[in-house]
Amino acid sequence: KAASTGHLDVVRFLVLNAGADLNQAEKGETTWIAAAKGHLDIVRLLCSEAGANPNHANNYGSTPTYVAAQNGHLDVVRYLCTDAGADANQANTYGYTPTYAAEQYGYNKIARYLRGVVESNML
Repeated sequence: KAASTGHLDVVRFLVLNAGADLNQAEKGETTWIAAAKGHLDIVRLLCSEAGANPNHANNYGSTPTYVAAQNGHLDVVRYLCTDAGADANQANTYGYTPTYAAEQYGYNKIARYLRGVVESNML
């Protein structure tokens, strides 16, 4: 719950001191839910300080990059793809990529950014 509500200090304590499971997608204390809610500071803490996997998917195969794109959080998408090493083109269980999610929800700036990342990774 702390990751979804943006409580950085609580998340820091839970993952760095109390041993919370970083990659438990549906339980709340995750990179996934922080990305979905746009909490860049928490995503950064989880990936850079606590070693969370930026490509860890939920039960539907959606990654933190996918849900950040789907919810319009460009700063989180940029961090995940640029600094955390997330796969910008990792599709979910249904074959949908983060670029597709951004396009479907009208986040054209995010879709353009992701297309650029994917293209540069192909070179």
